[in-house]
Amino acid sequence: MSSMEVTIEKATFDNFKEIVDLCRSLEDWENAYEDYQVYMEACGEENMNFLAAKNEAGKMIGFAALLKFPSNTAALGAYIILPDYRSQGIGPKLFDKLIEDSVREGRNIGLLAEMKMAEKYEIRYGFDKRASFDIDILVITNVRISQPEIEHWKKEIVGPDEIELKKLIEFDHAVTRIGERAAFVKAWTSHPVGQAKVAIDLDGKIVGYAVARLCHEKLLVIAPIYAADDTVARKLFLSLVPEHFSGRVKVFTSNKKTESWKRMLNEVAQVEIDCTVDVRFTKAAPEIDIDRFYGMSDAVMGIL
Repeated sequence: MSSMEVTIEKATFDNFKEIVDLCRSLEDWENAYEDYQVYMEACGEENMNFLAAKNEAGKMIGFAALLKFPSNTAALGAYIILPDYRSQGIGPKLFDKLIEDSVREGRNIGLLAEMKMAEKYEIRYGFDKRASFDIDILVITNVRISQPEIEHWKKEIVGPDEIELKKLIEFDHAVTRIGERAAFVKAWTSHPVGQAKVAIDLDGKIVGYAVARLCHEKLLVIAPIYAADDTVARKLFLSLVPEHFSGRVKVFTSNKKTESWKRMLNEVAQVEIDCTVDVRFTKAAPEIDIDRFYGMSDAVMGIL
């Protein structure tokens, strides 16, 4: 245990920006500063439990975040202790404080766990309900866009402003099956550094949607991607990548869809698995519509 005096306090927006900057290089996290405001719009400030661990000098040495949703669920993520301060008992202290309210409220808490950490979360904190799938974090590079091909789909891929929000929320719920999150869908699809696209069929019915966020100039994150099939997922993906983008694109897909991604982008991009993480819950793992689940919403915060 650490002899250092550590305080746990409510994190500020400045703390969030600091951890985003740090973890872009340290952990390769996929966050934008603007995510903070979107979380606030989606959940309300009273349902954002963002905590910072600080040493005696006031330096932030750890961070963790939890978002509460109306359906008595919570998503936990952005959990990190800086390397020089690990194995000193600081992490458990921060984690205990982070989840105490949600545990008392009986919430179903979800997180993504590195494979080497999954057992610890299960034994110490009760994250023993495992989803039927893992998440493969895909890094997609050298994307070659064919504008004539995209023009050909123009009537099939539209903006969210052309779709009734209620119908988009209903589609989201049909895929995720994790309870009420209408405010999240509304906020996420209007992300200030994002762009959303909705796929519709000939009858105007929603068959997919996706959101792309430019986290920094060399990293585009497309999350979520929910789609009726591989063809729809491919159209959404290619519609959201800028024509001359030379950076990396990340997608957080089910390991059951990884081969589909490699196959459908085979001729236009290079697809590699960066890592695989475990999907865990404390009460029950949601019965996701895995056939339409091509990518989760936010890997850093564990939002499916």
